Amino acid sequence: MFQLYIRLFQIVLYFFIINTLFAQQYQGFNSSNYSGVTGIYENPANIADSRYFLDINLISTDFTFNNNYVAFNTQLLSINNNPIVDSNYYNAFQNFRGDFFQEKPWKETQQSRIYQSLNVQGPSFLFNIGKNAFAITSAVRQYFHLDNVDPQTADFILGELQIPSTWNVDLNNQKMNALGAVWSEFGIGYGREIMNTGEHFLKGGVHLKLLVAMYSAHFYADELVLNFKNADTLRVNVSDVRFGYSDDMSYVRADMQASDVSNFFANMFNRAGFAADFGFVYEWRPQHKKYDHPTKEGKQVQNKNKYKLKAGFSVADIGGVTFDRGTYAGNFTGVSGEWNLDTFAASSQGIEAFGETMSDSFTMTSNRDPFHLRLPTTISLQVDYNIWKWFYVHLSGRFAVDQEDAPLKMHALNSLTLTPRFEMNQVDFGVPVTLDGYNNITAGMYLRLGPLFLGSSNCWNVIVGPSVRGINLYGGLKIPITFGKGKKPKKLTPPDLSEVPVETEEKVDSAALALRETEIERKAEADKAWAAEQERLAREQAKKDTSEPTAEPVVEPTPVVEPTPEPVVEPTPEPITEPIYYDVKENEKAIKETRAYFESNSAWVASADRDKLDKLAVTMRSDSKYHAIIHGHTDNVGDPESNKKLAAKRAQKVKEYLIAQGVPSDKLTIIAKGAKNPIAENDTPEGREKNRRVEVLLLEDKDKDK
Repeated sequence: MFQLYIRLFQIVLYFFIINTLFAQQYQGFNSSNYSGVTGIYENPANIADSRYFLDINLISTDFTFNNNYVAFNTQLLSINNNPIVDSNYYNAFQNFRGDFFQEKPWKETQQSRIYQSLNVQGPSFLFNIGKNAFAITSAVRQYFHLDNVDPQTADFILGELQIPSTWNVDLNNQKMNALGAVWSEFGIGYGREIMNTGEHFLKGGVHLKLLVAMYSAHFYADELVLNFKNADTLRVNVSDVRFGYSDDMSYVRADMQASDVSNFFANMFNRAGFAADFGFVYEWRPQHKKYDHPTKEGKQVQNKNKYKLKAGFSVADIGGVTFDRGTYAGNFTGVSGEWNLDTFAASSQGIEAFGETMSDSFTMTSNRDPFHLRLPTTISLQVDYNIWKWFYVHLSGRFAVDQEDAPLKMHALNSLTLTPRFEMNQVDFGVPVTLDGYNNITAGMYLRLGPLFLGSSNCWNVIVGPSVRGINLYGGLKIPITFGKGKKPKKLTPPDLSEVPVETEEKVDSAALALRETEIERKAEADKAWAAEQERLAREQAKKDTSEPTAEPVVEPTPVVEPTPEPVVEPTPEPITEPIYYDVKENEKAIKETRAYFESNSAWVASADRDKLDKLAVTMRSDSKYHAIIHGHTDNVGDPESNKKLAAKRAQKVKEYLIAQGVPSDKLTIIAKGAKNPIAENDTPEGREKNRRVEVLLLEDKDKDK
C-alpha cells in the first residue's frame, strides 16, 4: 500500500521538482508597447500614453515551472513516443529516472527548491482619454513553492527509500517552507501623463487590487529531522512548526443549497485583502517634432512610439490576502514515535486528515484565527532602447523583496531578462533571454498577431537543448483597437478644367476659371512691368544725380498706375505699399511649393506643411538679399471682416514659424487677403479646403547684388 503512495509522491515531486517560480508574467511580451492591459502587471504606468485607444483582454494565461535540482530530458515533452506512457517503465521508476533525469549530486546542492505558478487573466480592459488612462482587471492566481528541502532527502525519496546507506541517518531540513495558495483579483488601474516638455516625457500609474481568498495551505518548520529506520518505518523530530490550511471552500460541494452559495460569497468577501502596484516611466524623445499631430495644435499622434530611450521603475504585489483557518491547523513541536509508513499514509489522505494525524502525534496549539498570506512583492527596473525604426531591445531586472526563509510569504526569484524584439502595429516578435536566481539561462520567444499572442520564456531550451530545468507557456486573446494616424490635410492639386462639364451648375465653371486665370496672369505681367519701370527710373535718377547736367530734355516715363494695396488686419503689422525695388524670384510652381493649408476657422500650421516652410527658411537664411511677402487667404464662409482677421492670423502664424527657423523678422511681411482671391470654387468642401491657405512670395532685393 505504501509503495503506491511513494509512487504518487514521486510523480508529484517529478512535476514540481523541475520548477521555480518567476513573478514575471508574460515574459518577453510584457516588454512590448502593444501589451495593452496585460502590461499593467509589468508596470502600471504602461497603460498611460498607450498605443491602444481601447484594449479588451478576453482571456490570457501564464503557466511556469522550473527548479535548481533536476534537469529532465526534453523527450518527456514530445507528443509522439513520449516515454511517460511507455509500459516498459511502469514498474521501473529507477530505470526511468536514470534515462531521463539529470540530477545534481546532492553534495553539490545547498538546498532543493520547488516552485510553480499559474496566472489566468480574465475579462479586463483599458481605455485612454486625453492624458489619462483607466483599466479594470480580473484574474485568478495560483502559487506553490517548497523551499529548503535537504538534497539528500530528495535523493532518498526519488530512490523509493531503497538506499540502505541513508537508513538510520538524520536528514535535517532546516527552515523547510511549503506554501500554496489560490485567490482571485479584481483591480482598477489609473495612469497619467505627468510631464511632457517635448524631449522629456514622464508618466505614472497605480493598480489597486481587491483580493478574494479561495484556498491556501502552508507548512513551515525551523527544524524537521527525518530518520528512516528502513523502507517502512519513519521517526520524525520537529521544532516550532507552523501548519495551516483554509476552509474557505468548505461551502463548495455537490449538494450546495442557495444558503451555501450566499455563505460562500459572503465568507470570501469578508476575508478580502488588498494589494497595490505602482510605477513610473520616463521617455527621452529627441525627435518629438516628427510626431506632431497634423491638425491639432500642441498635440502629438498616439499611434506611434516617440522615444529613443525609455526607463521604468515599478513595485508589484504590495499587500496580502486573508484565509479562514481549518479545524486542525495550528503550531506544534515534539518528537514522534516510529511510524509505520503504510499506516501513516492510510490515515493522512487529504490535508485535513494530515492535520488530524499531526494533532494526534504532536503537542499542537490549535489556533482558529484567520491567517494572512503576503504576496510575492517585487521591485522591477526596465530599460527599452529603439535601435532602428521597428527594432528594439529591452532589459528588465526583477528583485524579490523577501526570499525563501520568510514564513507565510510567497516569494519570487531574482531575474534579469534581455529581449530584442521587432514591433509593429499588428505584429510583434521577440526573443527573451533570462538569467534567473539559480544561475539558469533560458531563451524563449513570443509572437503577437493582431488579437492573438503566444509565447514561452524557455522554448528554445526545449527545442535545442537535450535537457531543461523547467518550462513556461503563455498566450491570450484580445480585442485591440489602436489609435488612428490622425487626419492629415489632403494633398491638393489644381482642378483639371478639361474634365469638368460646363453644363452642370454644381460643377466648377471652367469658363469663369479660365477668365480668372487670364486676369491673374495679366495682373502679374502688369506688376512685373511696373516694377521694371520703377527700377529703370531709379537707375536713371541715380545717374542724373552723379553726372553733369546736359541740355537734353528729360523724357518723363509713362506713369504706371500703382495697384491699390490691401489692408492688413491686426494682429499683423501695418499694411505695406507695393514694392518699388523687388523683382519676383519664384514662379507660380514655387508659390505652390510654399503653400500651407488650414482647417476651417484654424490658424494652426500643420506638420505636413512645415517641411515646405523649412526649405524656404534655409533658402532665406542663405542670402540676405531675400525678402518674403506672406499672403493669408480664407474661404468665403463668414463675414469679410472676420475673414480678414483670420487671414492675418494665418499669415502671422507662418511668419512666426519662419522666425523660429532663423529667418530675420524684418525680411518677412504679411498681407491679409481674406476671401478675395480664391483659387477654387467655394461651393464645395473641396474647393473651400483649397482656398484656406497661405502663400509665400519670395522676392530678391536687387540692390544687394550691386
